[in-house]
Amino acid sequence: MSNSPSRYSRLQQLVRKGSSHLLAICGFAAALVTVIWTSVWLQLATEQNSLQRSHETDVANLAVVFEQNVTRTLTDIDRLLLFLREVHDRSPSGADWATIVRGRFTSDKETLQIAVTDVRGRMITSSMAKPGDKPVDLSDREHVRIHMHTTDDQLFISKPVIGRVTRKPSIQLSRRYFDKEGKFGGVVVVSLDPEYLSRAYGGVELGQDSGLALVGSDDVLRAGTGSYHATVGRSITDAVFTGRIQMASNGTAIHIDESGGRYRVIGTRPVPGLPLYVLVGGGDLTKDTNFLSSKFRYVIGATALTFTTFVAMIAAFRTRKKHDSHINYLAKHDVLTGLHNRTQLNEQLERAFQGKSSPQVTLHLIDLDRFKFVNDTYGHPAGDKLLTVVADRLRKNLRKCDVIARIGGDEFAVAQSDVFDVSDVTTVAERLVRVLNEKYEIDGTIIEIGASIGIGVSSIDCTTPDQLMKTADLALYAAKSEGRGCFRFFAKEMELAVKQQRQLQDELRSAIENDELELHYQPINDIATGDVTAYEALVRWRHPVRGMVPPMEFIPIAEDTGLIVPIGEWVLRRACTDIASRPSHLKVAINISPIQFKDPHLVQSVKNALSDSGLAPERLEVEITESVLMQQDTLTLKHLRELRDLGIRISMDDFGTGYSSLSYLQNYPISCIKIDRSFVKTLGTSRSAAAIIRAITSLAGALDLGTIAEGVETKEQLDELQRLGCDEAQGFYFSRPKPASQIFQPVSVESRAA
Repeated sequence: MSNSPSRYSRLQQLVRKGSSHLLAICGFAAALVTVIWTSVWLQLATEQNSLQRSHETDVANLAVVFEQNVTRTLTDIDRLLLFLREVHDRSPSGADWATIVRGRFTSDKETLQIAVTDVRGRMITSSMAKPGDKPVDLSDREHVRIHMHTTDDQLFISKPVIGRVTRKPSIQLSRRYFDKEGKFGGVVVVSLDPEYLSRAYGGVELGQDSGLALVGSDDVLRAGTGSYHATVGRSITDAVFTGRIQMASNGTAIHIDESGGRYRVIGTRPVPGLPLYVLVGGGDLTKDTNFLSSKFRYVIGATALTFTTFVAMIAAFRTRKKHDSHINYLAKHDVLTGLHNRTQLNEQLERAFQGKSSPQVTLHLIDLDRFKFVNDTYGHPAGDKLLTVVADRLRKNLRKCDVIARIGGDEFAVAQSDVFDVSDVTTVAERLVRVLNEKYEIDGTIIEIGASIGIGVSSIDCTTPDQLMKTADLALYAAKSEGRGCFRFFAKEMELAVKQQRQLQDELRSAIENDELELHYQPINDIATGDVTAYEALVRWRHPVRGMVPPMEFIPIAEDTGLIVPIGEWVLRRACTDIASRPSHLKVAINISPIQFKDPHLVQSVKNALSDSGLAPERLEVEITESVLMQQDTLTLKHLRELRDLGIRISMDDFGTGYSSLSYLQNYPISCIKIDRSFVKTLGTSRSAAAIIRAITSLAGALDLGTIAEGVETKEQLDELQRLGCDEAQGFYFSRPKPASQIFQPVSVESRAA
């Protein structure tokens, strides 16, 4: 029993010692937990503050991007309105609005329709109107009444309304136009789809209850996404802008509402020159899922001690970094192709020029040839896929350090530093032209386009990014003017050439009004008899100062500007009148461009010319090129069939030089094919030329088509063409094109040969 107290004492000591260890561990644990929870609390407070600042920056930056997009969209629409008005004003006979609107413009993803009202507010025409539609009275519409009762010639932007033709919500952008006496003639209006914001920015997330809005100076929403989508057409309440206001560094007004325990940021920016402002509303940060998730992870991390907390913090940082990176990516990259956008390209060029007295920067501006044809023929989805393939080809054929950007619909740019030797730049340009001209397979369809490239070199041509961009743009214009599918370096004379080109455009408009155009005729002869069977009418421009302007100079300008339509109508009327008084066996051939086939009144113009001149339809021949048939639209086929049904002969010009001529002979009402002069020129020197011509004449005979050989210059060529089975021929051997007063004087082939 004597040992019992001592054993108990030792047990007590062990207990006390164990208790002290437990207390120490508990104290350490408590201290550690206290440190962890204090750190978590401080970290959460810091992150919340950082998130608030970051959120404010995101809203401010997105407001800039949004405002620029709205400005660009509305400016483009205003340019369209001014252009339509200018076309109407410049028309010598008082433009047919239906021809102007329906003939050249269609709705797109942003524009619902283009419409015109008269002085009383009744709709004259609409791009969506159908034949037989009853006239629509728009005199009660705000955008019509504004122009009727005010004299300001300004763009007006209406509140959202339901269109009486489109039956859809729309914003009316309108301008007044004037009659021939300069008085108010009516209103030209473009209906903008408010939903275009949702399509463009619907994927942008700034938290719960966030959204973007386009608001008028009257505080009425014109369009909106997210939380503002349902309030389009209503006024913004004063409660939206409660709280303090501060200005971001980029000029965005930031409204911060911290009432009721929430933290919400709204950014606003005015749209320059218009009674509008854009609004970017961020969600309530206290309900931000990322922040709440971080807070939960931190609490769990505190319970699981330091390591778990550390992991949660890293995860939160990564989330923020990914979020910031995504917003930054949207601001500097093209969403479709993943390439840099114009903003990023400009920043890269600015950096390349900063701090260097002689920066070595080469800029390639790339414009895709025939891309519009792809969009029109295969649709915009196919066009988008084609753009992504183009972007991939550019990436694969350029260095990683090169800046590749998409700066427009089908426009790309490549900025290269330290590629300064002309031979190296040439090698790069040649490679890009080659790879972009290779065939593309899009959704099982083979598509062929090309590319034109303009090149500016900084140390040679300019010393600032703006100058570099201008020189490359001028070089691109030169490349496109010289036939496309090529590249050109900037040369100082290009500035003068562009100026002269613009002057020539203005002078061509005056030439049409001042009757400076004239027709020359070249005979088409029967090869077997030598008799003249027809004359081809060729338009010529006798400039009062320059004299005769070559067709190769003014015809492309006429097609680019749309002037080819009035020129074509004049040629048609004059040619029919000139030939009507000639012997009845003589025909006249005229060329009709692809642009004219887009005119819905083409066939009626032909009927009017035949009726006014008294010329029988069988004496008129229409010459078309493969590019007309490549349009592959219902309007083109309709025009061709109606012309054929009138009895007019349709010839396919430059046969044998295109891509799919045989299918055209099968699918289109062709009466005759013209053998291209390139084959005739090499007769006697190239064995393949004779073989090709023989194949063409045999094919034509099997299909019961006539054949005409172009560019005959020698009797040897004529004899060979007769041997190869060709029906008719034209060229300098018979006569050069001459005015009507000279060409209709009979000259025998025998006397010329002698």
